[in-house]
Amino acid sequence: MAAKVKNGEQVINPPSWYYTYSLTTKPQTNDKGDWYGWDIKRSDPVSADVYAEGKAFHASVKKGGVEVNYEQENSGSEKTDNENPF
Repeated sequence: MAAKVKNGEQVINPPSWYYTYSLTTKPQTNDKGDWYGWDIKRSDPVSADVYAEGKAFHASVKKGGVEVNYEQENSGSEKTDNENPF
């Protein structure tokens, strides 16, 4: 999904966090079966504030300053049938 954006006099390829994305699913099929896959489309550019947050987060990840807390990720993910909206 390469994009070119004019920045003053130069044309740049902006980072992935420059845009919002529309995520939907689409039916797919082959000889092994049918399933739904992702359909990802680039949408509008983000606001200057959101861009700055994305840039700061990217820098933090590159420096190793972001750690995944897998326990927090899994907590609350087990829902009972009454809590599942689907």
